[in-house]
Amino acid sequence: MSEFAAAFASEIRRAAHSVLFWWVLVIAPLTAMFILVAVFAGGQMRDLPVAAVDLDKSSASRDFLRKADSLPSMRIAQATDSQERGDALLRTGQACGVIIIPRNFERDLQALRPAKIIAYFDGQHMPAGSVLRRDLTDLSGEFWKAFYVEALERQGIRPQKAQSLAATLSIDLRAPGNASVDYRVFLDHGFLPVLIELSYLIYGVCRIKSEGAPGLGKSLGILAFAALFSWLWCSAIGFGLRCCGAAGNACPYAEVIIMYLLLMICCTAQALFIAGITDNRLQGLMFVSGMASPALAFTGLTFPLTAMPYFAAFWAGLLPVTHVLTAESAISQRGASLLSQLPSLEALALLALVYAAAGIAFLRVRARSAA
Repeated sequence: MSEFAAAFASEIRRAAHSVLFWWVLVIAPLTAMFILVAVFAGGQMRDLPVAAVDLDKSSASRDFLRKADSLPSMRIAQATDSQERGDALLRTGQACGVIIIPRNFERDLQALRPAKIIAYFDGQHMPAGSVLRRDLTDLSGEFWKAFYVEALERQGIRPQKAQSLAATLSIDLRAPGNASVDYRVFLDHGFLPVLIELSYLIYGVCRIKSEGAPGLGKSLGILAFAALFSWLWCSAIGFGLRCCGAAGNACPYAEVIIMYLLLMICCTAQALFIAGITDNRLQGLMFVSGMASPALAFTGLTFPLTAMPYFAAFWAGLLPVTHVLTAESAISQRGASLLSQLPSLEALALLALVYAAAGIAFLRVRARSAA
């Protein structure tokens, strides 16, 4: 315990003039969150550039493109008469989508025949494609309904009856956490824990390996200081997100603080394990990068864990942040209680025990070898 206390106190004094501390634990996660908040500030993607190919050149086609340009999610950045030119804009990244209005579009509408609009989206950026697909689908339905109502009214049908005949079935997508509805939910319950976990592991492993082969007490003292600071810093950033309205659909703050604390305890055990099985700082950083850097892909935020192959799901299960975000998602998006997330909490406890046991064993072996 004396070695632990001495190391903890030394880390406090050292932090004030440590470039590694200020850059990895303070500046890097804060800068990353500032960038992410700026990107997701509105909760949705807006003004995505779209190219328009109007082959019909009719009043109906121009009206449709004006309505598309007025949608918050998109703007008609370029208009061209060539589909090949539109495809080139999409392939070079100058447009996120291409809207093609074929010839005879207005003639088919006036004859009340099925009219078709073709749209291509950038498949490499799924959120952008999802937003554009949703809004263009809604717009096409509303555009056809308005045109059909006018045609019925010209035939002498009363407006109320025409509206009833033109009524269509619609779906209002309001899934909590749906990227096409509100991106901000990912800030507090996604990106922030991932950033803190990664920055903490980098700092903790670097500090331990820079001391050569420190004993268990000193290693725990180094990690305890970093974990305490990371927990307070993460909680402060999360509180700031809530105060500025950037947290989206947020969990109760007390439960978030508890989840962050459990995350840091488990990450401390993981850092012990990584420091114990690696020979030097370079190997430690490589192991952190290989094990924890893919955290965002393996946490279920972008791809459901149940749809991943067994190896990827197993890898995700080795990351503490996966279980933290599973619990946070259930609490923030489905209104679950913290106690109902016992499977995630038990997984965190099991990981902490396994990582800690393995890390302590390896560190003791290294300390005896160095002696």
